[in-house]
Amino acid sequence: MTPEQAEKIVNDYGAVVERLKQEGTGLLPISWLPCPKEEIKEAIKLAIGAPHADWISLRSGYRMLASFIDDDDVQLMAAVDESWLASAWAAGLIEKSPLADADAERVKALQAEVGAEYERLLKEIDDYVINVIGAAEGFSPPHPASGL
Repeated sequence: MTPEQAEKIVNDYGAVVERLKQEGTGLLPISWLPCPKEEIKEAIKLAIGAPHADWISLRSGYRMLASFIDDDDVQLMAAVDESWLASAWAAGLIEKSPLADADAERVKALQAEVGAEYERLLKEIDDYVINVIGAAEGFSPPHPASGL
């Protein structure tokens, strides 16, 4: 991938991330991505190495890739968001799920998968920055609780 291709991918992905912020939801259809996640990850890594790169924004965008899930799963999660009872169950406020058992199990699995993917991507990009860029520039990632 050339630096120009990486820049285009990062810019196209940045436009999608802005859409995510406007939608106000935490999960979006993977079909919204301008290209496969692996290409976006490669482009972000190339962009981070560029002079004057905004590595904080790029790092944030990298971990946000976890928010893009299969389109069908987004519809299931939207149904949970639209139902007060389903939302209360998902938050652990009520014991019995108003969803069908299979859907309830899928929602729980999705929540766990997205959380684990988020943490994995954060570690992956921090390790990359430390190993590739940080050694030369004294990079130290912010504490995970900082939200950066």
